[in-house]
Amino acid sequence: MPVPLDRKTQLPEVEVRAPAEDHEDRGREAVELDREPLSQQSLFAFFSSQKRNGEWEPADRIEVSALFGDVRLDFRDALLPPSGIVEVRATVLFGTVELLVPDGSEVEMEGTPIFGSFERKQPGRRALERIREWITGEQPEDCDDEYEDEPALFRVTGLAIFGDVRVRGR
Repeated sequence: MPVPLDRKTQLPEVEVRAPAEDHEDRGREAVELDREPLSQQSLFAFFSSQKRNGEWEPADRIEVSALFGDVRLDFRDALLPPSGIVEVRATVLFGTVELLVPDGSEVEMEGTPIFGSFERKQPGRRALERIREWITGEQPEDCDDEYEDEPALFRVTGLAIFGDVRVRGR
C-alpha cells in the first residue's frame, strides 16, 4: 500500500559519537592484543580476489580457497602469532594463491599440483647463509646479529588444479 505524500514517516533517532581523542598512534612493537590470537581463519575467492596486507593479524591456521580467483597474503608487516608458526592450507582451482613472507623466514611446502604448481621463489635464511658461506669461505661477522630472533615458519600445504601456489620473500 503506497504512503500518502502528506504523511511523514518517523525515523528512529540515532546517536552519533565522535571517535575518542585519547588514543595514541602506536608502533608495530607496541601493539598489544586485547584478546587471544585467532586460531583459524578462512578466505575464499570465487571469480574474485582477496588480499591481506599491511599490519593485519593472521591466525595460526589459515584455510585459503581460490576458485577462478586470486588470494594474496602479505605477511611482511603482519602481526604474526606468538608461536611464530603460520600454517596455510590452500585449495586452488583455476586460480592463484600467493604468499609474501618476510626475508629470512623458513618455508615448508608440501602440496599436490595437478596441471599447476607449488613453488618457492626465494631461498630461506639458512640457504642464504650457506650460499654466503660457500662463496666467501667464512661466515659474515654480522650474521648472528642479523637473525637474533628465531625466524617465522610458514607451513604451506594443499592442492592446486590448473592453478598455482607461490611463496616469495622480499
